[in-house]
Amino acid sequence: MPSFARPFYSFLPALCQSCGGARAPRFFDLAAFLFHDTFRGMLLKFLGKYRDIGVLILRLCLGILFCLHGLPKLHGGPKHWTADGHAMGLLGIHFFPVFWGFMAAVTECIGGILLVLGFAYRPVCLMLTFTMIVASVKMHHERVNFQAIASGPIEMACVCLAMAFVGPGRFSIDKD
Repeated sequence: MPSFARPFYSFLPALCQSCGGARAPRFFDLAAFLFHDTFRGMLLKFLGKYRDIGVLILRLCLGILFCLHGLPKLHGGPKHWTADGHAMGLLGIHFFPVFWGFMAAVTECIGGILLVLGFAYRPVCLMLTFTMIVASVKMHHERVNFQAIASGPIEMACVCLAMAFVGPGRFSIDKD
C-alpha cells in the first residue's frame, strides 16, 4: 500500500465495525462515520436547537418581501387588478377578473404582514401557495424566460407549501 493511502485506509476497520461488519461499507456509512462526533457534526447539531429562530427569520424575510411585492399591486387600483385577475382565466375562471386581481394583491400584501406576525399562518401560507401557482401558470402561458422570471413564483409556491407543513414556530401569535 502506498504511504499516502495509509491514513485513508486506517479508519476502514472501525467503519466496517460501525456498519455491523456483515457487509462492505457504503457511501452513507462513510459519511455518517466522518460526521459522527466531529467538529462539523457538532456544528450542524448545534443549529438544530434554534429551529424556531430559523422559522422566525424565514417568516420575517418572506413576509416583508411578499408585502413589498403586493403593496404596489394593491395601490394599482382596478386597472391593475383586472390585468392580474385575467390570469385566473388560464385556470378556466373567466368571471370578475377585478375581484381575483384584488384578492391576489390582498393575499400578497396583507398575507405578508400576517406571515411576519405569525397569525392565521397556515391559511395564509396556503393562499400564498395558490397565488404563486396562478402566477407560475401565467408566466408559463406568457412564455417568459424560465430561469430569469418564471422560476420565482414556482419556488415561492414550494416554500409557502412547506411553511404550511412546518408551522409558525414558537415566536408567533398562532401557537401550534
